[in-house]
Amino acid sequence: MKKILIIGGIPFSGKYYTSRQYFALTCREAGWKVLYTEWMPEFHKIPFAQWRTNPSLTTDTPNLIILKMPVTIPGLARFKVVNKLIQMSYWYWLKKTLNILDWKQFKVVTFYPYIPWVVAKLKHSFNSEVTYYCVDLWKEFTGLFHSSKIILELEKQLLKYTDKIVVTARELRKHIESLNAYVNLEVSHGVDLSLYSKELDKEKMEEINWELRENGVTAKYFIYMGSIGKYTDLKLLEIILTSFPDIQFVIIGEVKRDSKSTFMALLKKFSNLHYLGLKKREVLPYYLVNALGCLNIFKQNLLTRAVNPLKIYEYTAGGKWIISTYMPELERLNFFNILLANTYHQFINFISKLLLDPPLVSRQEICKQVQEYSWENIGKNVLELIEG
Repeated sequence: MKKILIIGGIPFSGKYYTSRQYFALTCREAGWKVLYTEWMPEFHKIPFAQWRTNPSLTTDTPNLIILKMPVTIPGLARFKVVNKLIQMSYWYWLKKTLNILDWKQFKVVTFYPYIPWVVAKLKHSFNSEVTYYCVDLWKEFTGLFHSSKIILELEKQLLKYTDKIVVTARELRKHIESLNAYVNLEVSHGVDLSLYSKELDKEKMEEINWELRENGVTAKYFIYMGSIGKYTDLKLLEIILTSFPDIQFVIIGEVKRDSKSTFMALLKKFSNLHYLGLKKREVLPYYLVNALGCLNIFKQNLLTRAVNPLKIYEYTAGGKWIISTYMPELERLNFFNILLANTYHQFINFISKLLLDPPLVSRQEICKQVQEYSWENIGKNVLELIEG
């Protein structure tokens, strides 16, 4: 059986799925044995003697093994000696796990640029071919290292040991090429079509409607599904809430620490804003079905210019109209259900338009646009590159 090591980072069993988890599942369905590594935020709760001797492995799912790894400490990783110790720790547990599993030949896919020394050790010790699956402009995510310069240096080092490169946005291609590296494949994100095309369970739908009423959502609403972080335009959200005091707005997702105080202030100030927290992906279609439309409220900056937002494909699979701040990848996508706003004023006008004159287009017509963007198709293209 073919084997693949995926350096995913994000906890596999988290409430929301990203391209990392979907790619791992696609590999498994395609007949690969998968070892997925994730950060372990609470590794300190494991007794030291146990943690020192035994890797934390989860093998509940056939042909999918999850290895929990110690996390870095935000801020301290910017010091070279600390970063090297982190990578040495990562390598120690990874090598021990590979020996336990008796893995000798396997492909490597890393979604992160933070551990180039580990990738070099994998190439040297196992002669593994490495693919860098770049989904974000990492130098703009400075929280872990407090420095774009350090992240960029780590990414440059990683590219020295990378055999193939996959990107998910045109701006990411430009970034990689600016580092004198060659991009082998540019792909979009995908969508779990089976999740959004299945018939909704009536009892579950009643349960969701009851939850919405309990949270004060008494009429149809606009919805935003995704994390609230430094890339989220909370100023725009405030303008929306002020402009439409009689319309309900529902937020589902994680609120990041860097935006929590600002978001909670909005939640306290506006009675038409409702935060439902994180939800399992299996229930997301139930929240979409009664929505008037979906919002994508990213700031416009270097980071978001390189984003290919997964939520857009999910909104479309749910048959919904979308109002979004301008993003190059969405302009290239050219879905007819996406209304791209270049200004706050235009964003507000689009909401008014959907409220006053909703387009007479069926849910099925909107859904058709994402048929070719299934995770199976995306994963197949990436795996063809990896195997080639």
